[in-house]
Amino acid sequence: GPTGKSHAEVKFKGVRVPDEHLLGTEGDGFGIAQQRLGPARLTHCLRFSGLADRSLDVASAYLSEREAFGSKLSEMQAQRFALADASTRLHAARTMVRHAADQIEAGEQARTEVAMAKVFTAEVAQDAVDTAVQACGGSGIGKDLPLSDFYESVRPFRIIDGADEVHKRVIARERLDDPPVEELEPLPTFDIER
Repeated sequence: GPTGKSHAEVKFKGVRVPDEHLLGTEGDGFGIAQQRLGPARLTHCLRFSGLADRSLDVASAYLSEREAFGSKLSEMQAQRFALADASTRLHAARTMVRHAADQIEAGEQARTEVAMAKVFTAEVAQDAVDTAVQACGGSGIGKDLPLSDFYESVRPFRIIDGADEVHKRVIARERLDDPPVEELEPLPTFDIER
């Protein structure tokens, strides 16, 4: 197909599948596909968190080699804190992914945990790559280092496998499903029935 395209649309017309070629029961395909979505989303989380980690490695090497204003860039507190923050958030994202994977392995659906891990990891990975690009300045946006390519590939992760907004709906639905209204008992009611 045309260069720059990574997805295709396939249309089937008049296709008939004999019963002996069915994978499972007729009409159950969507449910089967849904079972695979959680693990697939976590796999993407692993892939993009690895890409983010490599970005921080590139930035660390660059900052350790470059000098400005009489010292290595790696000795500047702002750069050190940026790397520390990105590394900490990346660790938190990986911990969320492991937690969701453990729940799936235990037989749980873990839809909310997968949604949280996917949204958070996508944001953290994008921010980590952006931190690395910024740390490397002009070299970060050039083609000698892989960072500009990483940035281009990490941004779609907030859309593929369900856009952030779709996952946030799942998360909010879980949070608001059965709110603990007893938490409001200390509020004055002014003789209004609840």
